[in-house]
Amino acid sequence: SQARVGQGKYTAMVDHQGRLINDPLVLRADDDVWWLSLADGDMLQWCRAIASERQMSVEVSDANVAPLAVQGPLAEDVVAALLGDWIREIKFFNYHRAEVDGIPMRVGRAGWSKQGGFELYLEDATRGNDLWDLVMAAGEPFEIGPGGPNAIERVQSGLLSYRTETTDDTDPFEAGLGKYVDLEASDFIGRDALIEKRERGLQRSLVGVVFDEHPGVLKNPWPVMATGQVVGSVRVVVVSPKVGRSIGMAMIDVPHTVPGTDLVTSSPNGEWSITVAALPFV
Repeated sequence: SQARVGQGKYTAMVDHQGRLINDPLVLRADDDVWWLSLADGDMLQWCRAIASERQMSVEVSDANVAPLAVQGPLAEDVVAALLGDWIREIKFFNYHRAEVDGIPMRVGRAGWSKQGGFELYLEDATRGNDLWDLVMAAGEPFEIGPGGPNAIERVQSGLLSYRTETTDDTDPFEAGLGKYVDLEASDFIGRDALIEKRERGLQRSLVGVVFDEHPGVLKNPWPVMATGQVVGSVRVVVVSPKVGRSIGMAMIDVPHTVPGTDLVTSSPNGEWSITVAALPFV
């Protein structure tokens, strides 16, 4: 509620038991309008149910807004070519209204990459192809190209992927999102459960792991063992050009989360030695 109009905040959404159910960007689109830019998962019915449960005078609907991300070291130049140099002054997680060729949008400095960039929130779904063409034309001098999220960069940077690194019972503290949880704030769903979890202390935590050898492709989580006992699971694996090794992220029980701890993981290709590392890797 303290966010300014046009300001976004990354946050953790939890259920009544304090379990992480999403990690959205919350944008204050107007004085009394809030947008949730969600990770994987459909939260519309959840939000409607909460509004009804708490007898809130609020309308919950799909904003029908389509985001287009322009990311990378030249993203600022591309978006400036599209909208003007004024966008260079936009601060991180801040959004401004803009229009190009009659296409309404919100443009903000944000995105799911270490290199950073901008997100264009298209507010007229019928103009999606037009906006795409305009972005590609603006980016042609910079050799822009279409792409998706970069898993290698994400893991190197320690960026959480909801539902990849988390399970149904993961809480924000375990996922490394504790700094986004304000337990001193006014009442919110899951607050009492999170206070209890904080007082109990971490039982497990998301950490980085470095492999001695390349273990192959991870399709499902691999168990992590310490002295023959399962103490967690590897959730994602990539080959890192910056680290020069295969790396990953794993949810591991305390006290095996200390950087430098040697553990073993088992995949369909065999057993692999891993070493716990702090996040981010780079």
